[in-house]
Amino acid sequence: TMNLDGVDIDYQYCYEKVENNAIHQDVCDQVTDKYDDLTAIGFLTDLTTNLRTKLDALGDGYELIHSPRDVDMVAPQGVGQQESLYFGALEAAAEQNRLDFLIIKFYNGATR
Repeated sequence: TMNLDGVDIDYQYCYEKVENNAIHQDVCDQVTDKYDDLTAIGFLTDLTTNLRTKLDALGDGYELIHSPRDVDMVAPQGVGQQESLYFGALEAAAEQNRLDFLIIKFYNGATR
């Protein structure tokens, strides 16, 4: 056996197709007409919830980690500014004790 102790979700796809969202504007060249932010966030939310349930069923000591890009971890800075949908999903997961750690990636985001 490999004695693994958890799962690291490293989902590095773009979010925020909304044109007036300053968080991701002109940052992502992966977005296409077939892309849908809400579907992606729904997938990540379900994945996180289901993995946490499966890991908990295995017993204690299994960790669930998300590794978002830096631009996905921007909280609203002022009135009317949107938060990243990924930030909101991770915040909700943390509040519901579904995450153990965040490992924020700085090497391929806006701060690189």
